[in-house]
Amino acid sequence: MSGFDKKQKATEATLVQLYGEKLIRKEDLEFLGADVAKIENAVQTLRGIYNQLIEKANNELIRHGYEPIEFRKDYFPHFSEEKPDGMIAKIGSFLGIDVKKDELPTDRMRS
Repeated sequence: MSGFDKKQKATEATLVQLYGEKLIRKEDLEFLGADVAKIENAVQTLRGIYNQLIEKANNELIRHGYEPIEFRKDYFPHFSEEKPDGMIAKIGSFLGIDVKKDELPTDRMRS
């Protein structure tokens, strides 16, 4: 078990992160009374988005003569409420998007 006990409360976002990083197991989610199907679906969706972003970024990097970003099997992005995720921020920056906390990127944010 990852250090949680049944008395502690964890947000679904935290459980998605921990399960996505394989730091807790399905049995741990069940023990905590979490909606396992919902969390598994979120992990699958987020991992799919990450894979698509890496593929698109790599296509552009290769097209412009740069080395692609190394694909990490089972990698799970770290999203933070305080600052943008490192990998997501780097991809956004490469694409000309200034990623800032609590702001969605729009055309007016492009450099």
